[in-house]
Amino acid sequence: MKTPIHINEPNTHPLFNIHALACKGHSSAVGPGLVFGRDKNLSANLSSAKWSRRLTKKHSWHILSNYKSSKYVNSLDWISLFSIMRSPHSLIQTYVPVTDNARFNEIDEHYKRNGRQCGICGEWKINLSAHISTQHTGSTYALISNGEATRDKRRSLAQRRKNQRLKTIFPPEVLALVRDMNDSLPPKVRHSGGQFLKGPLQGQKVPGLPQFFEKSSGRLKYCYMDLVKKPEMSPKPRAVFRRTCNMSPAEPFPNKSWFRGSGLSVVTTITTNVWTPDKYPDWTGPPGFLAGKDPTWIPKGLRQCAFCNQSVCDCIRKKVRHDEPCIRKTPNMGEGALARTDYEKDEFLGELVGELAPIAHYTDGWAADLFRDDLYPDRKEVAWCQVYPRYMGNWVRKVNHSCEFNCVFESWNISGRWRVMLRATCQIKRGSWILVNYGEEYWQENHRCLCGSNYCVSDRDSRTRRAQETQEEKPAPGSRVSPC
Repeated sequence: MKTPIHINEPNTHPLFNIHALACKGHSSAVGPGLVFGRDKNLSANLSSAKWSRRLTKKHSWHILSNYKSSKYVNSLDWISLFSIMRSPHSLIQTYVPVTDNARFNEIDEHYKRNGRQCGICGEWKINLSAHISTQHTGSTYALISNGEATRDKRRSLAQRRKNQRLKTIFPPEVLALVRDMNDSLPPKVRHSGGQFLKGPLQGQKVPGLPQFFEKSSGRLKYCYMDLVKKPEMSPKPRAVFRRTCNMSPAEPFPNKSWFRGSGLSVVTTITTNVWTPDKYPDWTGPPGFLAGKDPTWIPKGLRQCAFCNQSVCDCIRKKVRHDEPCIRKTPNMGEGALARTDYEKDEFLGELVGELAPIAHYTDGWAADLFRDDLYPDRKEVAWCQVYPRYMGNWVRKVNHSCEFNCVFESWNISGRWRVMLRATCQIKRGSWILVNYGEEYWQENHRCLCGSNYCVSDRDSRTRRAQETQEEKPAPGSRVSPC
């Protein structure tokens, strides 16, 4: 008996999960217009009815291929009459049109087997988010690795695994020495070596242990605290950021690989900006621009974060809301962001992320300018770079324009980088659209606003009405304005 095989699985109709069995050597695409018949008398059309389950060994079933004219199947896939002769009942798989959940599970299973395509480099990866964070973007905020700040997740993970391996091979006498050195003063002797003046090792000259102690402060490294202290005395995981006052900020994380060419337009979800220095070798900026550095990076000596005084922090994780809104179709503006929870005034809803590019490089309306005032000689706020979220970004790229907006895009220095943040200008209720004002310059470039507001920038009457109201609100010359 010939081995039964599946008929071409990839060419099935998208609304059906049809797997038919035939004898080896026969294959065909299965379409929605397929008609089954027993001795040419009984038939059931798959496009309107369920398959008959009354299949027995004594029945000869014929598959009549009348789907040639179907719009779902290529005419090249048409075949002539073939049959499944007396196949055992256990080998015949019968299915009904699948539900949305079943289709979703089928697609999810496909992604688990084949992965997803990265829109940055074009590769197919099973764990796409891990690939993006380790190869293209780096961490959203700085990670502490071996007493240093880094945005390289690969380095951080490798150092963590190394520390875990070393913990299992330390001899007891080394651990005893580390405990005594940790309780002895001065602290800097612990790293470089020398004579202790106080503590259990008072008057003794010992070599330094840079593997266990930090160079700048002489403190015991965070990853080894559980070896020399009781577990209940060990600090919580987030407490490590309290000890980063003198730590140097993390260096920029460059993206080394990207898709060279045209035609790849896969939208890739990222959590932080992508900086590809080799893509723009002649990148120059305004006075004070640091050539060869990430344009959002903040050098040492400048304030790293607007919310704290630490040189390394994770305020971008703590100060920004993490509940993402729903992406829904709008009546006339494509897709938009719909709030699924309430937001208070001045809350940060998210960060606009994308590809970092020179000023005026992209002119298709997708780019947003990032401003900063800490490197310009006159401390003036100037446009430093573009954030281009067309092919890589997060949900913030879906926020639509409205002349009556409830959010604004602003540049903020948070957790060691300058970022374009989405801030609420008023209270936003659940079920409301999240809207920003793109600016009048955007609508001067052959674009027309479709927000339908009474103060729409593209409506001539509304512009006149807005100008009149503004003129009425102006105080008369010489009059005094009462304070608020």
